[in-house]
Amino acid sequence: MARYARAPDDANSLHNHAVLTIFRDREGIIWLGTQSGLSRFQEKPPPFVNYGLVAPNGGQQNDNHIWSLQGDSQGFVWFGTQAGLYRLDRKNRRITEYRHDARNTYSLSAGSVTAISEGRDGDLWVASREVSTGLTTPGGDSSATGTTQRTLTV
Repeated sequence: MARYARAPDDANSLHNHAVLTIFRDREGIIWLGTQSGLSRFQEKPPPFVNYGLVAPNGGQQNDNHIWSLQGDSQGFVWFGTQAGLYRLDRKNRRITEYRHDARNTYSLSAGSVTAISEGRDGDLWVASREVSTGLTTPGGDSSATGTTQRTLTV
């Protein structure tokens, strides 16, 4: 059994020693949600590829605690934080952010996302601490979902 730990001077080590959730996608890739962001484990060196969230001002996102992870039928990796829902497009290394917006009744019902699941019909179900469930469309088209979103390149 191998043991992996965070090495502060190594960008290819685990993102953070505190792993909050683990998910294995349909391609067998292991994703780890940590207190500092998302890590992808790969058997070939380097062992980890890390994805951090960037705040709108270009700095580090305040809440990088990844509470939930889920892959969908389109190959996206979804993850939930205290601040919202995120979708990683692995092909172009872009993260789309979905947040609660009190002025938009079609946005996420609450800020935190504690669980994510894809239904048989491809709809994505999202749970939070504040509201029991929400629903979004996996395509992430804001005109279809009405969610407040922002896309980042990582």
